[in-house]
Amino acid sequence: MRLSIYLLITCAALAAFIGTQSAHGQIPPQWDLCMGKADVEWDRQIKYCTALIESGKETPQGMAVAYCNRGNAWSAKGDLDRAITDYSEAIRVDPKYARAYYNLGYAWQAEGDLDRAIANYSEAIKLDPKSISYSNRGAAWSAKGDLDHAIADYDEAIHLDPKLAGVYANRGKAWRLKGDFDRAIADYDEAIKLDPKNAKAHNGRGVFWYDKGDFDRAIADYDEAINLAPKFSAPYSNRAIVWHAKGDADRAIADYDEAIKLDPKFAFAYNNRGIAWHAKGDADRAIADYDEAIKLDPKYANAYYNRGLAWEDKHVLERALADFRKFTELAPSNSAGPKAIERVTKALSGR
Repeated sequence: MRLSIYLLITCAALAAFIGTQSAHGQIPPQWDLCMGKADVEWDRQIKYCTALIESGKETPQGMAVAYCNRGNAWSAKGDLDRAITDYSEAIRVDPKYARAYYNLGYAWQAEGDLDRAIANYSEAIKLDPKSISYSNRGAAWSAKGDLDHAIADYDEAIHLDPKLAGVYANRGKAWRLKGDFDRAIADYDEAIKLDPKNAKAHNGRGVFWYDKGDFDRAIADYDEAINLAPKFSAPYSNRAIVWHAKGDADRAIADYDEAIKLDPKFAFAYNNRGIAWHAKGDADRAIADYDEAIKLDPKYANAYYNRGLAWEDKHVLERALADFRKFTELAPSNSAGPKAIERVTKALSGR
């Protein structure tokens, strides 16, 4: 399950926070366009924030707000490098600007730099102990595999706002990964109670039911997640896993097809569709899917192992051996690699 991450926050909520007003006590009109209102296009927001930054008339606090809001616009356009530059400049101008630290943490998290994300969320929390940063910092800890720190942050986020359905779902995942299924299901249920239309919570609870071996309940939750969010790729992929476990490779492949259609860079779905094709006896299609998974993620150890099995079934032993060696290099603690290497080496020597 992909964790719920709370989004960027507007960089100023009050007119008084900006700091520059005309002689009549009016905020300059550029601010309306820089503040990120729903009817303002991102390029216009960038233009007017830039005008304020370059005007030479803003207080340091006002400059920081303009940089931060311009960063939000860059982030919305997908230009995280420029967003990070602007958030960093906002912090340079106003080192006590908690919202800029939060947004910078969000940008680093989106870039996959979890350590920098955590550092910035921590600074935001230091400056504002009631910051919404706890939830996102928890997700970053979880992505790093530190479930105890993640749960502690989710606890605090829920303490500050008990209505955050996404945080309950995230904490449910953390409890599930720790093997505490009672707490996991309680959190998933609470998330769905608070927000019955939360597709991620239904998807997460589906994973819980699958782990418990209750395939029918898992499918029911994945069905609901798909009904609520038809363009959400994860429940299709997860439902495919259940269909495969139930022995229905055709339905599994259909769901993987949909997951890949929605997310063409979904390496996990390519790998698993390859497994389904292999189960149907189509090693060529399986290899094509493993190839794509590896192209998308060259360090995807299981894809190498699975492709090795397919090459072995096709009696292309040299390629099988190369894949098993790569798997062993990437996953040295997994005993399946050395066993496969030994098996294929013996087959090659017996030719």
